[in-house]
Amino acid sequence: ENFRWYAAFHNESHHPHVHMVAYSVDPKEAYLTEKGIREIKSTLAKDIFRQDLISVYDRYNRYRNDLRVESRNRMAEIISEINANTFENKYLEELLIKLCYMLKRSKGKKQYGYLPLSTKKIVDDIVIELSKDKRISELYGLWYEEKENTIRIYTDAMPPRISLVDNPEFKTVKNAVIKEALNILTDHAGLEVGNISYDRSRRISTGVMNM
Repeated sequence: ENFRWYAAFHNESHHPHVHMVAYSVDPKEAYLTEKGIREIKSTLAKDIFRQDLISVYDRYNRYRNDLRVESRNRMAEIISEINANTFENKYLEELLIKLCYMLKRSKGKKQYGYLPLSTKKIVDDIVIELSKDKRISELYGLWYEEKENTIRIYTDAMPPRISLVDNPEFKTVKNAVIKEALNILTDHAGLEVGNISYDRSRRISTGVMNM
């Protein structure tokens, strides 16, 4: 009974919008925070533009799924090239080999959320390199455009973009990296991990390691 609201609709062709004021005449009652106002605007916009958003969300989900699949496929290709001694990115190769041995020495689930911080850091570095792949970068850009289209429905203030490695929507990419790294053949090594030294050509290891 104390709730009051007023609104004005501006039917501009390029940017139809509503100005709305909502309040309680009783100052002791709850009030709206900025976050609450944003949530109301978001809910109203999604309801008003439901049909318009269907195609946006379709593309949003398609690009997200395509990126996940492309990441898995590209990782499988990279591991195959490493095992065949034909992979040309030596920095990424060393990261993957290092990750392989760290994973095989660790206990517990081989999933990103369960790994120690030092191993997560290696996974993150690999994803950063993977995100430079032309096709993956292109898909991530397309996905982000659709994400921003949904935000633009109710605000013109775009939050800054975050990188693929920091985006929780694509944690599956990190788990794909982990899964594929375990497929590296044990004789494809040529770096030191901790106090263990591996020689690619001679298959000799010094130190103690249980595979």
